[in-house]
Amino acid sequence: MLKVCNVNPEAMMFLKAGATALVKGELVKFSSGTAIAAAAAHSGATILGVVAEDCAGGATAKIYNVAGKEIEADIYQGGDTDAFTDANIGALYDLIVASNDFKIDPNDTIGGFVVLSRYDSAQAKAWFRIPYTLLY
Repeated sequence: MLKVCNVNPEAMMFLKAGATALVKGELVKFSSGTAIAAAAAHSGATILGVVAEDCAGGATAKIYNVAGKEIEADIYQGGDTDAFTDANIGALYDLIVASNDFKIDPNDTIGGFVVLSRYDSAQAKAWFRIPYTLLY
């Protein structure tokens, strides 16, 4: 699950969910006037934010704005490397999406669209930002 880190809370976005239910902590994008789950290797200026609470398909989704915000994620475990180092900070990484769960993948920079800002490899946690060019 993704968590938006924000010391200054601001108004959430409200948008109709697409046909599929949305799950708390999912990254969502804008598509045909609705919010739908984003996928790995995202491209284009369509990212809306992170879902604040579970939402049925077609219902109104409550979405955290991620513009300029750090987002906390679990680090994917099971690849060639399961950790980050200081040399990785500032690099673009991709997310792995499985069963509505988003994790940052230290093994995947192809299709990377999130910028690593810090990490705690001992706790398998990382924080990233999404470039403004990908935000709706």
